[in-house]
Amino acid sequence: MDADEGTGAWVGLMGFSQGAKLAASILWRQENVSGPLPRLSPEVQFRFAVLMAGGAPPVMLDPTGALPVPPGIETADNLSLAFDDWPATNEGEHVIGIPTLHVHGLKDPGIERHRKLLDLYCERGTARVVEWDGDHRIPFKTADVSMVVKEILQMAKEAGVL
Repeated sequence: MDADEGTGAWVGLMGFSQGAKLAASILWRQENVSGPLPRLSPEVQFRFAVLMAGGAPPVMLDPTGALPVPPGIETADNLSLAFDDWPATNEGEHVIGIPTLHVHGLKDPGIERHRKLLDLYCERGTARVVEWDGDHRIPFKTADVSMVVKEILQMAKEAGVL
């Protein structure tokens, strides 16, 4: 971000797999922890994210280890598929209210965790999903990509950035 010579604000995030988990974690922290993320200026406020094959749970991004970690959120030192502190609903301090687009490959072996991110960690009415007939990769066929692009553009318009 520091090297970018763009002219506008940073408004969205996009990530695939672990990058999507990180993007969701950034959104969660932006909403639920006071103060900017380390290495991000205080004026950076993301308005939406595209989470491609991103699994739950979000991670507490705290290099000091001093911030309390609420139930349902993972710690960075314990990233494991053995996580079992799943919330019962998508209500509470573990929830992301910033709009998200979830892109799921229906043949992805991790789709259960991807759906948990959508269903348990995103506020009702803020998340949308595109599911396509693929595995753990980014869609590349025109029809699949068109669906994703359509939703991204709609989300950007609703966020007031287009």
